[in-house]
Amino acid sequence: ENTSELFPENPDICITGLSLPRKFYKKGKLYDNPEELPEINIPEHKFQILLAHHPEYASIYDKYNADFIVSGHLHGGLLRLPGVGGVVSPRLRLPDCDAGLMELSGGSKIFISRGLGSHTIPLRFLNRVEVNFLTLKGK
Repeated sequence: ENTSELFPENPDICITGLSLPRKFYKKGKLYDNPEELPEINIPEHKFQILLAHHPEYASIYDKYNADFIVSGHLHGGLLRLPGVGGVVSPRLRLPDCDAGLMELSGGSKIFISRGLGSHTIPLRFLNRVEVNFLTLKGK
């Protein structure tokens, strides 16, 4: 929780767990003060993996210099329509990115899991639960 550890088998890889304050999870809107992100001591010049529950803040996670972000929170959009994707998220709007692997504008990548649970509405429509196994390979 808001700490970093070097990967025991490869000290060139750093894993950081980010726990955002509750105000970042307000229903219906995003909290827009990136200065209130937690301070975390992160070693430099390492491949940085950031475990961050809320993917909609990915654009402000730059502060942590993450190469790869693993996230969830949106449950794949709860309700999905073929050809459209997720149409309802915990913020009750169409999510910009709700599941899968994406590249962010700064060059880092984010993987968003659909997860196992539901949210306020205990329903998943055309949205299967998933457990993910990720394999990272060097360039």
